[in-house]
Amino acid sequence: MPPKTRVTAEMIIDAAVAVVRQSGFESINARTVSGQLHCSTQPVMYHFSTIDSLKRAAYRRTDRLHSEYMMNTPPGQDPILGIGLNYIRFAVEEPQLFRFLFQSGYAEENSLLEMVDSEELVPVLEAMREGAGLSLRKTRNVCESRLLNDCIVEIGPPARHEMHLMDPRPNDNVLLLC
Repeated sequence: MPPKTRVTAEMIIDAAVAVVRQSGFESINARTVSGQLHCSTQPVMYHFSTIDSLKRAAYRRTDRLHSEYMMNTPPGQDPILGIGLNYIRFAVEEPQLFRFLFQSGYAEENSLLEMVDSEELVPVLEAMREGAGLSLRKTRNVCESRLLNDCIVEIGPPARHEMHLMDPRPNDNVLLLC
């Protein structure tokens, strides 16, 4: 009977996400991921024939983490406000994961319309639909136009136009630069 696999594909994906958190998506390679797991590079290459396939799996996991994070809004809070604040909070708290999602080129959607129509966005759109009392079609339209005119989240010196949003969570201010 062959020995049991000690390093699973799930463990490798988790390690790749940890590498992204620490050093950015450019740092994902067999050596950094296996170093995170304290193993040789062999299990990484056994489960993922190319580093690109590992990066794509790590991207999908990060996308799922981001969606779960955004949907974790306090009870009684306006869902649209909560999702928006969580989107910004994720960018601030997880800058490398945020960069991986939105600046790496690993998104499967090639356009804004494809992104708004993606399965991953359905829970977000549904919460927004319920909060706004709109049809799903109108919610998608609002989301598309909001994304087209989206504000830039930036940490650093204040810009000419700034707006502070107060979150119901104590001691948690978010700065939006538009």
